[in-house]
Parts: sequence; C-alpha cells; structure tokens
Amino acid sequence: MSQRQQLERIMEIDRRIREGEYPNAEKLAESLEVSRRVIFNDRSFMIYRLGAPIEFDRERGGW
Repeated sequence: MSQRQQLERIMEIDRRIREGEYPNAEKLAESLEVSRRVIFNDRSFMIYRLGAPIEFDRERGGW
C-alpha cells in the first residue's frame, strides 16, 4: 500500500472527526474500502506519530 493512499485516508479520517461525524473503524473501513485493521493502524499512526488527540466516545459510538 502506498504512502499516498495512507495519507489520503488519514486526511479523510481527520476531516470526519473535525466535522463531528464521530466515525468508527467499521464505518470508515466500509466507506474507504479497506479493512478495519488498516483503519486502526491509521488511527495509531495519527495518535502516536502525529500527536492527534483522538479518543473514543462511547455515547456516540465513534471518535
């Protein structure tokens, strides 16, 4: 998988979080046509390498 594809996914995940959509791995994986594991890897990259303050909201069922 290319770094460009990962960057595009990360930008889309960030956009959805900022717009208050509260996306979760299952919804993102389906819409971006990748596995849930890929989404979790992208989220981990965002948190640990980019310092993104991503947290799960149980009430809303997403990040």
